[in-house]
Amino acid sequence: MIESVNFAKELMQTNRELRSEVNALAERCDASENENFHLQTENRELRDRIEILESVIASTNFGEAFDKLDWRQLFKHES
Repeated sequence: MIESVNFAKELMQTNRELRSEVNALAERCDASENENFHLQTENRELRDRIEILESVIASTNFGEAFDKLDWRQLFKHES
C-alpha cells in the first residue's frame, strides 16, 4: 500500500515536470511562429520593393553600359 502511494506521488511529480516542459516548449513554439510571421512579412515587403525597383530600372533607357553594370561592385560601394 505504501509503495503504491509513493509510486502515485512519483507519477504526479513526473506529470508536473512534463507539463511544465510542454508549456515551455509551447511558448517557444509560439514565439518562433510569431518571429517567422514577421520575417515573412518583411521578406514580402522587400520582394515588392525589389520588383518596383526592377520595373523602374527596366523602364529607363541607359543603353548597353547600364546592362553591363556590375551590380555587386555597386552594392559593395554603397555598403
